[in-house]
Amino acid sequence: MEVLYLKYFAYGSNMSLKALDAMGIKYKEVQPAVLKNWELIFNVPEIKSPGFGYANVIQKDGSVVKGLLMDLHPDSLQILDEYEVFPLDYLKKEVSVDLKSGASENCFIYVGNPLVVSSVLLQAFPEHLAIIERAHF
Repeated sequence: MEVLYLKYFAYGSNMSLKALDAMGIKYKEVQPAVLKNWELIFNVPEIKSPGFGYANVIQKDGSVVKGLLMDLHPDSLQILDEYEVFPLDYLKKEVSVDLKSGASENCFIYVGNPLVVSSVLLQAFPEHLAIIERAHF
């Protein structure tokens, strides 16, 4: 029986394939993609590190979020949900991302739960910023 993979757009620290591999996430066909009219911010608080937060995306005309579109094995969804503390810290949303080829793909993303996001921007963890800066587009 054929496995139906899920289209997932990873942004922020989830662009680290090494970290996804370490979590046991199974994926294939990873390619750069952009989420248009959204902005990358850091406003999902880390309780153990006051002042620091995790990446989130919010809708903002004219902005672009760079990330990776991948086919996620359905067995990995529970692992990723636990990592993202779904549905407490993050919720899922269906969006469309654009590929370098000009094609668009429907997929899901994690967005910060409005009940927990900070009203002020938080500092990003330096190691998360490094992942974003190293991403090739």
